[in-house]
Amino acid sequence: MENRIDNLSSMTMVNAERLVSAQGRSRLFWLLAEALLRGFQTEVVSGIKEQEDTAAVAPNDPLSAAWRNLVAALDNLGGDDWEQRLAVEHTRLFAGLQPVAGSVPPFESAWRPDHEPGEVAHAVQQAYAAAGFADIDIEAGPQDHLAVELKFIALLAWREAEVWRQGNEADAASLIQQQQTFFDRCLDWVPRWVDSLAGQTREPVYRALMDMIRTGLTQATEDLKEAGAVMTT
Repeated sequence: MENRIDNLSSMTMVNAERLVSAQGRSRLFWLLAEALLRGFQTEVVSGIKEQEDTAAVAPNDPLSAAWRNLVAALDNLGGDDWEQRLAVEHTRLFAGLQPVAGSVPPFESAWRPDHEPGEVAHAVQQAYAAAGFADIDIEAGPQDHLAVELKFIALLAWREAEVWRQGNEADAASLIQQQQTFFDRCLDWVPRWVDSLAGQTREPVYRALMDMIRTGLTQATEDLKEAGAVMTT
């Protein structure tokens, strides 16, 4: 913990806790984004297992339970061919831009049938631009990919941590509001995508990942709303 936070002695305890919370949120969503983009490659699996070490701090927390469930699913992968098997499953699930023949593409535009795909993609890009970002991960393709949206959240959370470190509560409040707004956008479609993928996958580890994404979004939203409410009183 000490190597993550500088000058804690000069910060209030509340602000120090918010800094740690923002750092954890940033790491969480960046790692989940990498799992969605790259699949369960060795470095992603290692990152997930390392992250689980922090779950012991709050063993009854829903997020900690979801991490343990995901790690258990990874530990239970059988055979020497698990990397290849999961790579094939990743391609099967995420291929294409529209949900067909068992694929569950992680693009927001595919899960908002009442809106034109271009309109959805433009709205997402506008949210990035408003925060000073252009394309966040070009390799992901269309930037309304859920992994890109999670990386955007991770970047905002990292900025939040930095302004807490500087003691700038006004900028922190603004970044919390930006995250809240984008979380609300995600929660408008991600639960449907999670349910669909959990129903389509042949691999328990992907169901565990879906539970992790749902739990992470839900808990982060609640934490940010609580922080925002406190800062406006």
